[in-house]
Amino acid sequence: MEKGTFERMNISVREALQVYVGMDNWRFGNVDGFVLTPDKPNTARTVFPVKYAGHDIGDMYVIAFSPGDGTGDESAFKLGSLELPEELVYDKFPAKVLPRKKDGILYEICFPIATVIDEKAVRFAVSLDELTVDCANDPKTVVKAFELGLSQEQYHKAIKAGNDLGPKLFLTTGHKNGLRFGDPHAIHYGVKEKGIQIAGFLAIKEEEKAKHLGKVLTEIIER
Repeated sequence: MEKGTFERMNISVREALQVYVGMDNWRFGNVDGFVLTPDKPNTARTVFPVKYAGHDIGDMYVIAFSPGDGTGDESAFKLGSLELPEELVYDKFPAKVLPRKKDGILYEICFPIATVIDEKAVRFAVSLDELTVDCANDPKTVVKAFELGLSQEQYHKAIKAGNDLGPKLFLTTGHKNGLRFGDPHAIHYGVKEKGIQIAGFLAIKEEEKAKHLGKVLTEIIER
């Protein structure tokens, strides 16, 4: 990876977090720079603690995705146990598209950060596919559940224009109208672009912490 691209990735994280702090009661701990992860099916990551309105919430994992990267593994499903659409078949890290169970996670919030192309960034522009299974009770196929961030069409337009967007939070896992969604899931960079997409993921594992985030979660769910 070019030095300028790597530096721009780190700058983009710091800039985006400042905006999230300004829009609400978020506070983020010491943010170390990205660490490249050649042994994982995504490009780089960094981890730091998060508070909301003075309450400890958990650790945020900020992940940098290159085209084709994913967060899946064989913890819930083995390769060959689920049918994969042709566009999800990879030679390197083939399990990266296999959904993972989210046991013990009540909600997981996705914080879009930016897309970095060379040394330029489009802040808050991401379009990541959330993959799941066709039927929770009798899974046979990996399917796309929805997009985190922009639709692919919106994303292409945003990257072409190169204009920063406004921050908006999303849920990868949670409950809506009494129903559980996003469990199991994997995140996948499936849109046809060349930039590095960056997003943060914050898991909420305790009811008390979910209560502290009540307003935030309600706004995301009702949007």
